[in-house]
Amino acid sequence: MGSALANLRAAVAKADQAQTKETEREEQDFGKRVRIQQFLNQNAPIFRVYAAGKLPVSELVEGSALRDYAEKVGRLARAVACGIQGTTPDLVDPVMVRNVAPSIADFVAERILADIPIDLIRDTATILSALEVSDPRFDIDPYGGTSVARDATVKMTVAGAVAGLLGQLAWYDFRSKDLAVTISRLKDALVGRVATIVAQVAPDADERTRIALTQSFLKHYAPVLEKSLGRITAETLATLRPLDEGQRRAWYAENDPIGAAILRFDEVASAFDASVMIRELFETNPGAFAPNPQPAPEVP
Repeated sequence: MGSALANLRAAVAKADQAQTKETEREEQDFGKRVRIQQFLNQNAPIFRVYAAGKLPVSELVEGSALRDYAEKVGRLARAVACGIQGTTPDLVDPVMVRNVAPSIADFVAERILADIPIDLIRDTATILSALEVSDPRFDIDPYGGTSVARDATVKMTVAGAVAGLLGQLAWYDFRSKDLAVTISRLKDALVGRVATIVAQVAPDADERTRIALTQSFLKHYAPVLEKSLGRITAETLATLRPLDEGQRRAWYAENDPIGAAILRFDEVASAFDASVMIRELFETNPGAFAPNPQPAPEVP
């Protein structure tokens, strides 16, 4: 009897330990997902800017462009949050700042794309005046409380991405004989890139975290591909406009503009991948980025 009771207690203790480990893993996965999603929300817009133009992507990783952009977003987000709460920067709720930051990130990126400088006072007043006419009755989560299956939500996200690409191709389709083939090439490039980065940043995550991150990356990488396609479209039309029909056919025989759009997307997305990986490594191992102490110079 005593042995059976001891075995039962051991089994219960083992089950409790397993449950504790599972809970810890879920908390770690949730923390990782939130960190990555917040980084994507606040930094994806600037990568769209670089995909749309001819600015060197190296500035985003090696230069100060990403840091400068993040600082502009941070200052404006804090100013707007202060205006909403009617408080000072030292008392503003950081949750409020985080909530408004994604929209501010889009605002700042569009200003950069249009080459319009950020004016902290003017832009804060403009954004706050727009908030005054908003109706809180329509500020709801359209997916809250629904019973849509997780894999179905991923398909919905992919469908939205494809719709955006179709919008780009609506005004010029690169003489596609089969538009479905063109869309498939673009979709495969997008989904393949997302699958790779999710596997890199969350190799051991549970299914729920993996699906959530897949949706987040699809949401933010799809506009990068759209901007890349839009840029190549503009370049293609500029090249073809002065040519006659025979020259245009000859150009298409030697060039693959859809492939060029995918290559540009890969270039920008690679920089985006790197920034996400660096951010995640910094969050989990800050010491990896600590500067190496330099010995003091000897005094002669």
